[in-house]
Amino acid sequence: MAVGILITADEVKELNSISGSTDYDYQITAMIPIVTDFIYNYCNFDDTTYTYDTYDWTEVGLKLPAAQLILWQIKQPDHNIKQEKVGNYAVSFEEAMPKAILNALNPYRKMRYY
Repeated sequence: MAVGILITADEVKELNSISGSTDYDYQITAMIPIVTDFIYNYCNFDDTTYTYDTYDWTEVGLKLPAAQLILWQIKQPDHNIKQEKVGNYAVSFEEAMPKAILNALNPYRKMRYY
């Protein structure tokens, strides 16, 4: 699969209201191709129909979920720990990814035929 850019670092910061800070720039830049590839695969875009070179991502409306996914990944230091208790140790975990982000991607998913 060709890897292209779904969103820029500046767009991620703007959509997540991160202003004047460069604290996350390296992480945001590193996450862009990973999140783009995840969305490409999750939505079942194939090379013959939707390639990064020929498809206008801005019309797809995937920038906001991409920005939210990048911020969620960066700001989750304990990765999925929802609740922790010390006495008689107990821990509960969040889902792997927020449903709101996946729900925003669902309208763009394509049927996959085998």
